[in-house]
Amino acid sequence: MAAPNSPPSNRPQHIDTSRAAAPPIVRTASRSSDTPSSTGNPSSPRVSRPEAFSSLFPQFHNRMPESMSPMGYELFGEGEQARAPSEEIHEDDDADVTMAQRAAMALGADSDAAEMTPEVSLELRLRWLEALVLGSGGRRVPPGRHSKQLTHPLVREADEVQERLAAICKDNLSLKRFMSCFDLYAPLLPPPDDQPAPPDSLTPEEAAAYFAEAEADVRAADRDMADIKELERKGVVHAGRLPEQDALRPRLRNVMKHHSNNRKKFADMEKRVMGLLQTYASSIDTLSEKFVELSEILAGAEIEVARLEKEKAERTKRGLT
Repeated sequence: MAAPNSPPSNRPQHIDTSRAAAPPIVRTASRSSDTPSSTGNPSSPRVSRPEAFSSLFPQFHNRMPESMSPMGYELFGEGEQARAPSEEIHEDDDADVTMAQRAAMALGADSDAAEMTPEVSLELRLRWLEALVLGSGGRRVPPGRHSKQLTHPLVREADEVQERLAAICKDNLSLKRFMSCFDLYAPLLPPPDDQPAPPDSLTPEEAAAYFAEAEADVRAADRDMADIKELERKGVVHAGRLPEQDALRPRLRNVMKHHSNNRKKFADMEKRVMGLLQTYASSIDTLSEKFVELSEILAGAEIEVARLEKEKAERTKRGLT
């Protein structure tokens, strides 16, 4: 039976999953290869995986493009058996191949294997919807980075969180040193009892916000650790030469006794110097007053001499000698 072709379209198709009919549930034993095992029916024709998926999910049959997306081939495998739904597969019309057998063959299991669990069927549907929404590689990989083939959303989210933390720590040496010794700092970081502890499992957004809020505390802790290391380098935290103080106590008492005697002598000398300075200041004041009086006497004498010379000149002019 050949899978019906649908016209190619570059526009994304809308998928109505609310009215989708539940496919038959088949349990797969193992994913070995596309070739039926020796325990299976050897006369059953080999059906492509895309056609088997179309049989499992008929609601997607008429909505798939002519050529399957790269994620479809990643989901069902690549190779000669992974063909587009538009390629016709000629098989005998009388072959007794059920949709369950096709699904089992597409997943690499035996055609007469036990039925698959609902969890496996639901996982297949979710992976197909994820392929339609995110594409073959999920989110885009930045240039210069090697793409990783991740098969589970949780693995992809964990990888993104790791990349974001690596990018944050790359340009922050303090945070990088803190994260490298996080196991040593972990016992010191729990919050007080009056604050609720953060949950054990955090989303990437919550973890990023948590580290952003704790950035100031982390920087302060890093500065404190640097100060502690500097004090340790200088030997402040150790006893140093303190055990030798007992042998130096007699010398210390003698030095303190001489120091007290010197302080008394210094006080006496200071008093004598202060007395000399006061006597010198009073002598200078008296001498200054004498110089002022002498200056006044000389000024008066000069005035009197000038007056007498003037009178003498007038008498000489009149002829009165």
